[in-house]
Amino acid sequence: PLALLVGTWIGDKGSDTSPEPDGTEKNTYRETVTYTPIGDVDNAEEQELVGVYYHQIVHRIRDNKHLHDQCG
Repeated sequence: PLALLVGTWIGDKGSDTSPEPDGTEKNTYRETVTYTPIGDVDNAEEQELVGVYYHQIVHRIRDNKHLHDQCG
């Protein structure tokens, strides 16, 4: 059921707004998420689990600064 997620997905329409002492900072960002199958997993010899690993990376568009990196 997760097969359609497998691969790399890229979007460049992200928008972040954060408070600053002198007002508000607004930034656009690009996000890349890669999904990889985890392979066969049995749970207590009774269930076959289906899952994917993910790796998410976020860069600010104006200066390409690496803002976020997360795996799971």
